[in-house]
Amino acid sequence: MKLITGAVGAVGLLVCGGVVVLLAVTPLERWGLLPVTAAGAVVAACVAGVAALAATESVSSRRRHEADQAINERRKAVYDQVIAQMVSAFTGRSGSRDEAAVRASLSLWASADVVVEYRRFTEIINEIDLLNPERAGSTVKTIPAELQPKIQLQVGVVAAAMRADVMWREGRSSKASSEQIAEMIFNDYSSDSSK
Repeated sequence: MKLITGAVGAVGLLVCGGVVVLLAVTPLERWGLLPVTAAGAVVAACVAGVAALAATESVSSRRRHEADQAINERRKAVYDQVIAQMVSAFTGRSGSRDEAAVRASLSLWASADVVVEYRRFTEIINEIDLLNPERAGSTVKTIPAELQPKIQLQVGVVAAAMRADVMWREGRSSKASSEQIAEMIFNDYSSDSSK
């Protein structure tokens, strides 16, 4: 849409520039101060200048769009890794190396909302470690059944923030709720059980 608007604006500038030049050149031509061939050259130069300006703007706009798309694709890849890492918390496998990489990627690529919601997820996991000291030093960590719905919902909240970020950048909106996303990710999640 921006490209079309830019093109329409360029054509408008082109027409206005031509009219202004013709209005300025016509009296000079009538008085014999500017030959007809010179007037044509001035008009052609103005038209070429405005056309070059429009072309430069559309190339610049296209490059910005391509850069934005590349960043969005990178965010999607990071978000995929983060969700996979979060879901792995329910399988009993822990990967501190994976978590460090995920946090580093999030710090570079995630939106502010995603960072906040991921931080809430880690706070919940850390609370479980504090409540269960035997779990803190273990490489195999399981989530107590009574706390699973709360953490599953938070995974849904993080995923919803990620969806909203990516879809907003693509000009779309995400209508899926955190509960719906948690139910999609986890077979045993029910929004009733998280309350």
